[in-house]
Amino acid sequence: MRQPSGAEPTSVLFLCSGMPALESVAARFVGACGGKAARIALLTVPGMEQHGERCRQTLGRTGVGEIRSIVPPANLILDDEQLRSLKEATGIFMAGGPAAQYLRTYGAKRVSREIRQRHAAGVPYGGLSSGSMVAAELCDVGHSLVKTRTNEYQLAAEGHASPPGVDLRPGLGLVRGSVLQPHLSEWGQLPELLEDVRLGRARVGLGLDNSICLELRDGTRAWVQGRGRLYVVRRRAKGARVSVSRSRPTSPGLASIWRRAGRYARRSGSGARSGRPSDSSSCENRNII
Repeated sequence: MRQPSGAEPTSVLFLCSGMPALESVAARFVGACGGKAARIALLTVPGMEQHGERCRQTLGRTGVGEIRSIVPPANLILDDEQLRSLKEATGIFMAGGPAAQYLRTYGAKRVSREIRQRHAAGVPYGGLSSGSMVAAELCDVGHSLVKTRTNEYQLAAEGHASPPGVDLRPGLGLVRGSVLQPHLSEWGQLPELLEDVRLGRARVGLGLDNSICLELRDGTRAWVQGRGRLYVVRRRAKGARVSVSRSRPTSPGLASIWRRAGRYARRSGSGARSGRPSDSSSCENRNII
């Protein structure tokens, strides 16, 4: 992104839950990366090339200058040429697929350091599904089994079974103190998100419905785009008290989502109210993380 002379780089994140979310913000993401002059590094893993191609086609329809696909070999270790493409990129986009493989590849010390440095220098980061999960400080790669003191059950939508047990691993840390679950309503992920936050290692849990994209700038301003809801889960006390906020845009376009959590939150045991955001396009937010 171009910055005014002497200005600090702007940190921009586009966290997409599903393909409909990417389709709604593709032009905005590419514009942030430089538009026709953009060089986007498209990150995938072996076996997800077809999914990566869908991302390429969606981004390509915006008139982007260049998209370089980065697919690691079977050992999931990037070679020097792939690292060079990452260093030269004006935008980074991570596709979806097995979160554990993405973490092993792009969470490796050398690669993750490069991604964080590029992002800190003002290079926008976009993620789809697992690509959004990996951007958080913690990533749950085993979220189909939920345990409580009195019960144990497994949630797995057809075709989307995951390894059993909550397995929180370090992510890229681009969203501090957070853990993120995409496809929240569609895959029944709210219990997993509550459990992730209940364990106490994440201060806030972000749950995105399939069509939602969460855009964050400098960690203080946030927008939501798409039809559906963003769920914000916070720890309220030691143990299991969690507040849940549900926010949805007032229109398919950009809308400000953040208000003081207390206005919309209730205890998880008594349900949650829907927060009605204003029509403004941005909102200072110091309550996310």
